[in-house]
Amino acid sequence: MNKNIKEVIILVLIILLTPLLFAIFNLKEIEVSPIIYLLSMIIFCFLAGYLGAKSCKKKRYRYGLILGSSLVLTMFILTLLLHSPLNMMMIIYYLILIMSTTLGSMLNIKKR
Repeated sequence: MNKNIKEVIILVLIILLTPLLFAIFNLKEIEVSPIIYLLSMIIFCFLAGYLGAKSCKKKRYRYGLILGSSLVLTMFILTLLLHSPLNMMMIIYYLILIMSTTLGSMLNIKKR
């Protein structure tokens, strides 16, 4: 398995497990600021796009868009399965994650 793919899989798992970790913190009554939650998810998505685009030669934005969309689709399905309310803030949050992943993949510049 390609080293870049392993890095992306690890980051995707981190992205999907981060909300679970923050939910556990909230159960333990440790208050996590929503801005910390948002920033951590943006950074993880950016890194996933950046590291994943190393293997792409052209059109890295497409790779980031596909990766970000698949992450958001997974989160959206989990939201529906857990019967969480879907509102405009969630849609904006999902769009921010897609843009972060796409931007990360676009900024990965290979040195030749």
